[in-house]
Formats: sequence, structure tokens, C-alpha cells
Amino acid sequence: MLQIYEEGKVAVVGFGGGQMKLRIDFSQYRSLLTELIQHDKCRVLVLDLAGVKYVPSNLLSVLISIRKLVDRIEIHNPTDSAKETLVKIQMGDLFEICEPVA
Repeated sequence: MLQIYEEGKVAVVGFGGGQMKLRIDFSQYRSLLTELIQHDKCRVLVLDLAGVKYVPSNLLSVLISIRKLVDRIEIHNPTDSAKETLVKIQMGDLFEICEPVA
């Protein structure tokens, strides 16, 4: 289940700590995220990938398209497979992959 909310200058996109449905058309959320970021003047977008093993390309496409609207995009709680995918396709330049604090 997709969850989108904001806290101050931070917009958070999460998946409820579980698997996302592979058939989600993330492009339908582009305008919602854009409106949230612009209306609430969010400066950081956090993508919480807890429990997500597969990162769909259409989600990455949406993130890339809204990257210019925020100061940075942070990827939190990536699984090993999600992190490997992001590193492999060299998304580290666009997104900040945050390691959990022990």
C-alpha cells in the first residue's frame, strides 16, 4: 500500500514496510507529489523502501522528473536487492542512499 505524507519540509513516500504491487502506475502519483512538494514547500523527498525488493522503473522515472523540485531525494531502508539495483544503474548521483543507524 502506497503512503504519501509530509512532515514540515519533508515529503515521505512509503509502502507500509511491505512489498509493493508491481502493477502500480506510479505516473499517476507524479502530480500528487508535485502538488504536495510545491504547496507545502517541501525541500526533501524521502522514499522509504523498507521491505521492497524490486524498484519499478516507472517509480524511478517519477522520482527523476520531480528531482528538480526538491533539494534532495533520500532513499531510506533499502533492502539489499533494491540498493544493488540503485547502485547498478548509478542512481547514487541523483538520490542519497541513507544507511540505517545502528
